[in-house]
Amino acid sequence: MGCECVNGVSNRTTVDAMDRSFELLGIPGTATLFQGACEGTARSLQAIERSDRARALGYPDAFADEFRADALRYRTIAVRGIRSLRATVETRLRQPEWDRLVESLASQVPEGQEPAEPDAMMDELVAEARKQLLESSLRAGDAAETLEVIQAAAEVGRGGITAAMENIVRALANFEEVILRDTFGREPASPSMAGYIACTQAAVSVFIAAATTCALIPFCWCCFFGGIMAAFVAWIAACELIPRD
Repeated sequence: MGCECVNGVSNRTTVDAMDRSFELLGIPGTATLFQGACEGTARSLQAIERSDRARALGYPDAFADEFRADALRYRTIAVRGIRSLRATVETRLRQPEWDRLVESLASQVPEGQEPAEPDAMMDELVAEARKQLLESSLRAGDAAETLEVIQAAAEVGRGGITAAMENIVRALANFEEVILRDTFGREPASPSMAGYIACTQAAVSVFIAAATTCALIPFCWCCFFGGIMAAFVAWIAACELIPRD
């Protein structure tokens, strides 16, 4: 059976590929749910900006308040999705069969396929991320900051699937805390920067866990990882919607 490698992949393809990895772990729809939370966060921020512009341009307070209400509604949707996903992952990790599942996956590597070593996988992932970020539309400082987040998550990923999944739980908890701040999206300095970093950390943690599992899926790492990584860089660029210095 040969590999049909893909050079250009859509955002939907990236999410679908990640979801296939999480389905193998018994947590289907993880990437889709996380993307929904990201979209809710972006819409909330856009509504906040419209509300602020309306006030600055002299529109009636009632008009600006409508956008503020939209922002709170979208934020509620995002937080609901984040909490749901975090609870789902936490529950899965506590289930008695989790450790047995991880062990069985490692022993089910198809004949002829070399078993993946976490250190080698993470080194390759970071190298590919650096390459894709070089070609991305991100500003130099943002690209460097994104790479640092990826490197930190990759260090956790060296501990294997369980460590990567536990990192998702931590990143989602931090993302939720930042989103719920009253100052989220309203100040140009630290709160907004914290939002950008929290968004990126959460996105990267989901990707690291999916990529770690991808290595156990026949032909996933060899054929689709490069294209998925390229689309993933575009995915986390959505965090750029969060205003900051």
